[in-house]
Amino acid sequence: MGATVSNGTLRVALQPALDPNHNDGFGSLQLVSYVYLLEQIDLRDATLKFNIQGRDFVANDANLYAWVQGCKIGEQWGEAEGACANWAMSSYPLTDFVESGNVESVEMKLTDDESKWSYGGNNAAQGASAVRYRYQPLSKVLARPINLHFVLALPVGGDPATGGINLSNVSICASEKKKEDLGPTVISATRDGYDLSVRVNARGERSNLSIWTGDDRVMTLYAGSTNHGRDILLRNTGIPLCTDAFASISNIYGTQKVEIARVETLWQKTKRLFWCMKPRSQVLASSDH
Repeated sequence: MGATVSNGTLRVALQPALDPNHNDGFGSLQLVSYVYLLEQIDLRDATLKFNIQGRDFVANDANLYAWVQGCKIGEQWGEAEGACANWAMSSYPLTDFVESGNVESVEMKLTDDESKWSYGGNNAAQGASAVRYRYQPLSKVLARPINLHFVLALPVGGDPATGGINLSNVSICASEKKKEDLGPTVISATRDGYDLSVRVNARGERSNLSIWTGDDRVMTLYAGSTNHGRDILLRNTGIPLCTDAFASISNIYGTQKVEIARVETLWQKTKRLFWCMKPRSQVLASSDH
C-alpha cells in the first residue's frame, strides 16, 4: 500500500492490488498496515488501542479486521518448515469506524478464544508453496506473534475498498492475567496394581509419554498430538508395588512430570504398606512360598 507517516499518523492509500495468499481461507486481502513483533510480546487477552479515520473511504465488499500471524522459523509446523498461521478477529469488524469519516478511538481486547476469530487459511492454487501457511491453535499464535496487521478482507472476486485510512496513537497493552503454559500436560495419572491409566493433552504437538521410577525411565511411548485429553492404558507394567512411579509428557514446548496416584481401597493400602515395610529378606522368603 502507498503509505506515509506524518506527526505520528500513518496515512494509507488503498490500492487495487490484492494479497491472494489466503483465497481458500479468509479471502483476498488489502494489507492496510502491520508491525513486526518478533515474538517479543504475548498478545493473549492483550488490549489494542488506536485512533482511526477514513478518508473518502468506500468499503465495497471489504471489511477491516485485526489480523495476527505466528511463525516458527527453522522449526517444524505440520509438514512445512517455518510455516506460519494467520488469524483474523472476525467477531470485531472495524469497518463502521472507518466509514464514519471521523476520528474514532478504538479499544479492543484480543481475546484468547477461537470462537471470536477466523483462521486465515492458504491458497491451494499456489501449489507447493501454499504449505507455508498451516493451521496452528490461536493460543500459540497470540502467545508468540511474528506480526500484527490491519487487513481489509473480501470474497475472491469482490470489489476492494477505495479511499484512504489514517491510523494514529497505536498501543498494545499486554494482559496482566497469567495464562497457562503452552507446554503439554498430564491431566491425570493413576495406577491400579500393575496397570497404569494416564490422560494427557499434547497441545497440538507430537509428544512422548514416559514412565519413571525415581530417576530411572521404565518406558517411553508416542502420546500423539491431540489438543484434547487422550487416555493411555498400560497393563501389567511390572513396576514394583512398593515403588513410587511418575508420568511425564514432552514435546518442543517443554516437559511436565507428575506422580502417578494409586487407586486402592483402605484394605489394599494397608496390606501394601505392611508388605513394603518388611525387610527385603523377608519379602523374598515370603515369595518362595
